[in-house]
Amino acid sequence: MQNDMCESITRHRVIQPGDGRNARKVLMIDDDTTLRSLARIMLAKHHIEVIEAAHGQLGLDMLHDGNFAAVILDLRMPDIDGFAVCRRIRSHAHLQDIPVMVVSGQDDGHCIEEAYESGATDFLSKPVNWVQVARKIELLITAKQNSQALQKTRNEQQALYGVIPDTLVRLSMNGTIEHIAAGGDCPRLLVAVLDALDTDNVAKNKAQCTVRDALQTLVRQGGEQSFTLADGNIHRHFQARASADMDGSVLVIIRDVTRERENELHLEQLAFVDAGTGLGNRSWIQERCTLATKALAGLDAQVEVFRIFVENADAMRELFNEERFELLMTEMSSRLIHATGACTYGSTSADTFSIGELGRSGPGEFTLVRHVTGTSEPAAGFAVTLTRTLGEVFRIDELELSARVRVGIATSQAEWPEAESLFQLAGIAALENAADGADICQYDSQFRQRRIGHLDLEARLRNGLRNGELSLHYQPQFGAGHGELTGFEALARWESEGVAVSPVEFIPVAESSGLILEMGAQVIDLACRQVANWRARGLAAPVVAVNLSPLQLVQGNLFQSLQDKLREYKLPPESIEVEITESSLMETSLVVQQTLGDIRGSGMKIALDDFGTGYSSLSYLHRYPLDVVKIDRSFVSGLPHGERSEDIIRTIVAMARAMGMQVVAEGVETREQLQFLHAVGCDFIQGYLTGKPLPAAQATRLLLDVLPDSSRVPVAS
Repeated sequence: MQNDMCESITRHRVIQPGDGRNARKVLMIDDDTTLRSLARIMLAKHHIEVIEAAHGQLGLDMLHDGNFAAVILDLRMPDIDGFAVCRRIRSHAHLQDIPVMVVSGQDDGHCIEEAYESGATDFLSKPVNWVQVARKIELLITAKQNSQALQKTRNEQQALYGVIPDTLVRLSMNGTIEHIAAGGDCPRLLVAVLDALDTDNVAKNKAQCTVRDALQTLVRQGGEQSFTLADGNIHRHFQARASADMDGSVLVIIRDVTRERENELHLEQLAFVDAGTGLGNRSWIQERCTLATKALAGLDAQVEVFRIFVENADAMRELFNEERFELLMTEMSSRLIHATGACTYGSTSADTFSIGELGRSGPGEFTLVRHVTGTSEPAAGFAVTLTRTLGEVFRIDELELSARVRVGIATSQAEWPEAESLFQLAGIAALENAADGADICQYDSQFRQRRIGHLDLEARLRNGLRNGELSLHYQPQFGAGHGELTGFEALARWESEGVAVSPVEFIPVAESSGLILEMGAQVIDLACRQVANWRARGLAAPVVAVNLSPLQLVQGNLFQSLQDKLREYKLPPESIEVEITESSLMETSLVVQQTLGDIRGSGMKIALDDFGTGYSSLSYLHRYPLDVVKIDRSFVSGLPHGERSEDIIRTIVAMARAMGMQVVAEGVETREQLQFLHAVGCDFIQGYLTGKPLPAAQATRLLLDVLPDSSRVPVAS
């Protein structure tokens, strides 16, 4: 009876995928009703119940009240975005272990990185493969149930420890075996070893030495000892616990914990191994960063962390199915290990830091942690090895392709000693690569100073906007043929503490920080106010063009804001023209299309700025309601002797004409350029030839001085 009870405790059932019907309930937080309904229908086929939450706050409330196996979370929601919801989930102790699978249509490296930094367990790209999602949910549920089952087994074992007939060994004070009582579950190997030691107390092989050393340690120190014996190809794990008897002898209880250790190893692999490549995963490599820093503390050595991003991983994933994509990632990891000699999970001990260790820290990302001394190859040279290794041709399904790689590097130094920060700083350096177009970037003191300068400029810009330091300069536009003043482009200018800051510096900071929304609103207000001022003075003010950022376009209230300003300053819609860039039109959301349609329908004109420098330029002329095309200065600068520039400009003008659009050429600086542009049919010109950007007072003076003759730019003869 006792043996049956023991077996029921020690042989807990390992849950297999598909079990646990009562735990197959997930919470989906998404503002898209259609997507939620589709998820409910598709996952129901796999016996997974989907509970829906239409926004982030509702989802958080439901998480606190319900018991869910996992969360499917949309990143883009109107009230609280998915990043913030994920961080709030992880801030609650009882929710820290719940799997969170984020869903997004934007799967660039920065978005994926931010999702994982916010606490996501997995990243799903739209359109969602619900079969794969169901499989992942089943694995997550299985892992959780196995963990719970293992913990339950341990608790029950501890409660019944005194009555379970494990193997009992009584030892004298000098370590001699006095008595052996083999339990019903005791392996024959252990019984044979104990019997041999009981005969003459002399260890004759490795197994006997292992057991004898463990028993003697228990006699001297008490407590617990673990040891492992090889039983053919199987390694059996034992745990021994000592208790001193009143007569001075020691009672040792030995338990076979092989099955428990195997389950622990299985759970550890689920937690720390990337299923696709077999490398250690993100959690494992971050843990190894910590270990590396501790292991090298006080030594004349450093830790270097290399974040290796495969830029075209998303394109590769689209080209292949998931299985073949994972094979490609496995081949990449093999090449990296071969080229660097790095270890990975399972090939290095848990408490000793190897010279280099490699893990997969994202779908298209690897991380390598390196221990370096004064004789090691410099980090930049080592990074070149990484890029060359992955830049070599891969052959998959008779296709030949190579990876485009960028590498971010962070090295342990006094300014940032923590291992976790090294991982993050290397990621920051890699993202800087993406912005600058470089392959390799190292986070060093100079890099840090640039970032500090960036943050300082952001803070000053924020205060400057709050204190009304922004102003506008107006660059005139003239007719290419008749030479009359036809309009102005309003350009933002900023002086900080009396010193002018170049737009090349503050505009990117405004865009990256989100301050571009406040700046854009102020530009619209200042431009409308100036036009109203000119009209009040009786001046025939020409149209003024204001630039809109992509971020403004995706805000649903942009059109209403424009309308409010026109009403406030009593201006007709045709007095204001909006300029957008091709990057703005890459956002194909209904919000952008509706906003542009409303602007055009109200009577305001829309100009496409920097035409020809973006992506799929020609398609925008058909897809969006555009009135004006502005030829980028990079084409104009090649005139009049650049044959390629001439051909491009002729093509743009011809297409615009065919579609009823007007054409403005930017950056016109010479009369020869003007002559060519007029000859090919360009409508308007803008540049230093006809006028630099002017402060409001000088622009007003220009309007006051305009006369039928003097206001005209000489036309090419």
